Amino acid sequence: MVRRRTVTALLAVVLAGAVGCGHEPGASSALEGEWALVAGTGAEGPFDLDDADPVSLSVVDGEVRGTAACNLYTGAVDAADGGVRINLDGVTARGCDGPTMDLEMTYLAALSAVGGAHRDGDALVLTGSQVELRFEVVPEVPDAELVGTDWLLGSVITGETASSTHSDPATLRFAADGTFTGSTGCRAFTGTWREADGRVEVVDLEPEEATCDDEFAQRQDDRVLSTLGGEVEFETSGDQLRLSDADGGLGYRAED
Repeated sequence: MVRRRTVTALLAVVLAGAVGCGHEPGASSALEGEWALVAGTGAEGPFDLDDADPVSLSVVDGEVRGTAACNLYTGAVDAADGGVRINLDGVTARGCDGPTMDLEMTYLAALSAVGGAHRDGDALVLTGSQVELRFEVVPEVPDAELVGTDWLLGSVITGETASSTHSDPATLRFAADGTFTGSTGCRAFTGTWREADGRVEVVDLEPEEATCDDEFAQRQDDRVLSTLGGEVEFETSGDQLRLSDADGGLGYRAED
């Protein structure tokens, strides 16, 4: 059985350590890009990385986002006087098994302790007291097609905040014949759609009759159906799909 843990305490500790570093806002060009963690060392020794739970870092115009083995995190780069700090300002609250959460806690603590950055060939190395994080460039992924791709829900977006998913996998597939199928994570749905000028308009949406197991699954179910229940803007970037409405939207990735 998968053990579940809360990351509320972790978030409080990490954010407390990352705020008030004294640097003026800025960005380090050395960090810009999409990165995958390939080795790490913290105060307690080398990281136990697992390909099944990758750790990533993305820096665009000084804004930071990534996956910390289990949860999504966001933040910003502060760079001044030859130093670099990464100030984390948000972590989603999904629960994962023990080793994955242990890796996440270790990584986020190390990331908040970073004080410098440099390139070693094509690699990015972040360093701090008893900390070294080594990243490699993530190869660019061609944009997936909206139609004919099996999409897996990865985040539920409210305003500028992205929350991780709950319950069973939530899927979506648009077909060329104008139909679509999917799941909210607790019940399946079907419908018809059309596309024009970067927007998807759902003509009809028919969820099956079912009851979600808990309040988290129910909130996700409500959000998916409300987003898909009208006209939404869509954007594909690599293997990512974002459906956006006035309240936020849904973030999907193409299934392997």
